[in-house]
Amino acid sequence: MRPRELVSGARSPVGRRAGWSLGDQALSSITNFGLSVFVARAVDPREFGAFGLVFAAYLLILNLSRALGSQPLTIRFSAAPPEDQHAAVPGATGLALVVGITTGAILAVVAVCARGGTEAALLALAVTVPGLLLQDAWRFVFFAFSRPAAAALNDGVWAVAQVVAFAALYIHGVHTAAPYVLGWGLAACVAGAWGLVQARAVPSIAAGLRWLVAHRDIGPMLSLEFFATSGSGQLMVFGVAAVAGLTSVASLRAGQLVLGPLGVIYMGVLIIALPELTRVYVRDPDRMSRLAMLVGSLIAASALLVGLVAYFLPNSIGEALLRENWLPAHQVIIPIALALAFSGLMTGSVLQMRIVEAMKETLALRVALLVVSVSGATVGAYYWGAKGAAWAGALAGGLFAWLSWLQARRVLARKRISPAVGADAIS
Repeated sequence: MRPRELVSGARSPVGRRAGWSLGDQALSSITNFGLSVFVARAVDPREFGAFGLVFAAYLLILNLSRALGSQPLTIRFSAAPPEDQHAAVPGATGLALVVGITTGAILAVVAVCARGGTEAALLALAVTVPGLLLQDAWRFVFFAFSRPAAAALNDGVWAVAQVVAFAALYIHGVHTAAPYVLGWGLAACVAGAWGLVQARAVPSIAAGLRWLVAHRDIGPMLSLEFFATSGSGQLMVFGVAAVAGLTSVASLRAGQLVLGPLGVIYMGVLIIALPELTRVYVRDPDRMSRLAMLVGSLIAASALLVGLVAYFLPNSIGEALLRENWLPAHQVIIPIALALAFSGLMTGSVLQMRIVEAMKETLALRVALLVVSVSGATVGAYYWGAKGAAWAGALAGGLFAWLSWLQARRVLARKRISPAVGADAIS
């Protein structure tokens, strides 16, 4: 692959790239949304709760892969010369395979030892997680190098493969979660293989290990931050399961599913925002700050709007979508929407600090949010079930949205660090 082929979209207008980014995220969210809807309709609330635990494990692994591979790529190479971008691809994507193979082996051991109905679903995730992570890594490569149309095509391949797999399962009347997890993961493996053809590049496990060493100054901190970010939601699931049972987990997961369209907005904006704002920062740091806060405000407004629409849906529509999981979901929609809105506001601040590589500050915020939200949700679930857990998460989100705004102002007042791009970042 020649460098100019990988970055052929670098001169395309921002508006066109943003449109392709949102379209791609729509496809990506549809695959995850489709998985959850199929499982919710096919299984009872207890098994859907077990599926929620397995999906939570996947999200933790995905964020680890992004923190070690995709995020350093985006921060340090979005504004780099084409030759440096080209040299970074085998390492960034190879790192996804390293994480996938390692965590897949761990999941397989856990699946053998697990009890309570999650064994088969965990094993299905263990088998397919390397392909899931590779597919996601290709998306970030294409976004970082201004080729969102290629990312959208890759997610389109995943969506088509998933439809084929789910149709086969539906025809055969499957009523357990594991086959759907397996079909979803195998479909991602197909798209991950297609990414090699699109990029004309091959992931390298050896280069992935070198990548891990080369970016050890930010990779571990990003990993801890992403663990805290995802962990505040995913560990909340485990805490609720411990004190209130799988039925409460199913209620929270179903409420998050109802608000699934927010994922299209949230992740679509974030994927395009970080590389674009990195490029803006090189030219005008003050404009980057204003745009980042605008991004956070738009995410927050979208969360509130979608939350209100979902809350006032007629029960007939909700029950058609989730059947017996609708009523448990309805009681937690408002606090979950508020939590997502506050998360959007916090994201505007975190984007600014991440671009100037203020990793210690963002990590401190995320860890504090993790502790407060998980402990609060666990206590809330113990006394008031899923509803108590959801409101505790919303209150914690509001507090830390305000704190992150104050922190971003302090950081940007004292610190102007240009993004580390170019050959030095991969040597």
